[in-house]
Amino acid sequence: MTAGAGAAEQARLAAERVTRLKSELAQAHETVLRLQQQVQHAERAHRAWNAGAAGELLVADRLALLAGEGWLTLHDLHWPGRPKANLDHLLVGPGGVLIIDAKNWSGEVQLRRGELTQNGAVRSKESASALDQAGAIAALLEPQHRQLVQTWLCLVGQPDLKVVTASGVRVEGLNTIEASVRALPKVLEPEFVTAIHHYLRQLLGGEKSPMLLTTAGLGSEDGAASMLQHRRLASGRTRSQLPDRSATSAGADRPRNTRPPRRKPQRSKKKPGCLSVSVQLAGLGLVLVFLVNVIGGFGPSGVVVPQPTPTVSQPADSTDAG
Repeated sequence: MTAGAGAAEQARLAAERVTRLKSELAQAHETVLRLQQQVQHAERAHRAWNAGAAGELLVADRLALLAGEGWLTLHDLHWPGRPKANLDHLLVGPGGVLIIDAKNWSGEVQLRRGELTQNGAVRSKESASALDQAGAIAALLEPQHRQLVQTWLCLVGQPDLKVVTASGVRVEGLNTIEASVRALPKVLEPEFVTAIHHYLRQLLGGEKSPMLLTTAGLGSEDGAASMLQHRRLASGRTRSQLPDRSATSAGADRPRNTRPPRRKPQRSKKKPGCLSVSVQLAGLGLVLVFLVNVIGGFGPSGVVVPQPTPTVSQPADSTDAG
């Protein structure tokens, strides 16, 4: 070995180790930055959920003041068709069925060009979500009650706000929502209020979220469809009058690469014409004549045939003399 060879080898190994550690440090720095961002996001979500929970409690307290005027309330219900989403508040009363979506937004909230904005940012998603909520609940009700469903946004941080978006979603503040509900015209009788409230509480307050009901699913066995079917049967409609919805429009229950059996075309029966009727009548007459002649041949004959009478011969006189 030459002089200093061992030290040079150790220096080379140390340089490689320095390079590897710097690379690991850079990766660790990126990991720290990513974790810091995740912590900040989790903190914002925590604050938002806390604010949302506090806002829902405040809205629930205001809605409870309507109990003496025939309004029945439900809170934290399943959203049909969306297992991970919920409906904040639902009111059933003389003015119809109201879904109240509580929002505890901070900052400046305004209505600009028909759209709800928060600190200048358009919040059209919330308006679209409100319409979806109303549609999902309306699909669970009888046809005569579906037009009575509305979804309102209640903004806790803007207590005196009172606007309507271009899409028709009503926005009320915490201080205005109670009076606005009272001002609704009466469209439901007390017995209907009680029945609808009980029906929605059973359907949306259970452990499992019901499926979104459509006309294609009226014959399925999910909770909403079966309950609606029983209601229709109880009103006097027979099962045979209900549409057959056992097969979905998309053919999900039909095996692939198979075709439905073809129906044999039914031949229409043509009415006989005049000529064919005449021929048939003539043939029938000939048969009757033939039968009459045959039957007549077996009967006794009515013609008297004269029979010759036998004659007695007289002996001739004898001419011989004795």
